Amino acid sequence: MIKLHLGCGDNYLGGWVNIDLESKKADKRLDLTKDLPYTSGIVTCIYAEHFIEHIKYNELQGLLKECYRVLVPSGVIRVSTPDLCHLIGCYFNGQIGEWRKEYKWAPESPCRMVNEAFTLWGHKYVYDEPELFHLLEIAGFTEIKRCLWKDSGYIDFYNIE
Repeated sequence: MIKLHLGCGDNYLGGWVNIDLESKKADKRLDLTKDLPYTSGIVTCIYAEHFIEHIKYNELQGLLKECYRVLVPSGVIRVSTPDLCHLIGCYFNGQIGEWRKEYKWAPESPCRMVNEAFTLWGHKYVYDEPELFHLLEIAGFTEIKRCLWKDSGYIDFYNIE
């Protein structure tokens, strides 16, 4: 059973193959904008938390196709990423204080919140649900659903963020 943790950074998950181009904690250092070095249909789970927003749109298209290729037919992918709709909603409602506790980030205004969310951490593309679902469908995924943070119907993903 192979489980891939893509773009792991410093978040090492035991029992997973932790993959990152730069992290010293990674089990494998791979450029995830290139083909995955796995045979088709041998991976059971793929997890990516706060990674996809750091690669270009077309690079994510290729990565999702590769994920679909390497997953077993009953395999599952979980992607956790900032939500563009949530950010824009916070902007319109002037909600800038909610970021302090979880992210230790205190933007000074709604405008700065949006701009900093896009630029401070090297984000290249921030997705909303319809756009991400569309890319997953193009890659071949059919059973696509939104899950709450730290929640999942799959034990491998429960409370993982």
